[in-house]
Amino acid sequence: MGNALLQYATVFMLTIFVGVEIIAKVPSILQILGFLAVILAALNVVGGFVVTDRMLEMFKPKAKTPKAGSTSEVAK
Repeated sequence: MGNALLQYATVFMLTIFVGVEIIAKVPSILQILGFLAVILAALNVVGGFVVTDRMLEMFKPKAKTPKAGSTSEVAK
């Protein structure tokens, strides 16, 4: 049991070391491009909601306005 725990701890420490080395090699331009991609994706989602709302607005019934000279108007 103790030997397995030591092996797991060794593998865990090696994965931390390898992960830090890989992350350190990533150029900062990729992090900037990633941030830009997140911003553009958020704008895409918001734009989709706006377009959908405008499309659904076309199918709502329009309010009826009384015509001039109709009997529902009060004569003065």
